[in-house]
Amino acid sequence: MEIKTGNLFHLEWMQLQSWVTPAQTQLIQLIQLTQLTQLQTQLTQLQTQLTQLQTQLTQLQTQLTQLQTGLTQLQTQLTQLQSPSSKPSSPSSKP
Repeated sequence: MEIKTGNLFHLEWMQLQSWVTPAQTQLIQLIQLTQLTQLQTQLTQLQTQLTQLQTQLTQLQTQLTQLQTGLTQLQTQLTQLQSPSSKPSSPSSKP
């Protein structure tokens, strides 16, 4: 008799489980969908940040180029000032 009772209990549990499982499955799918949506939102935010960082990098590269150009111009001016041909001849001393 114990075996029959055990089997009956097992059968009832299986029937209950077959009713609960679809609801649990739907809940799990809903949770996964929510998590996926959150991950997609985070990915979009990261892509936006990456675009902003790329823009900032481009701006910094432009500024660096401008600074290098300015430095080259200053070096050229310094070289011209240091060259003997650019120095004014000293006036002849007259008593």
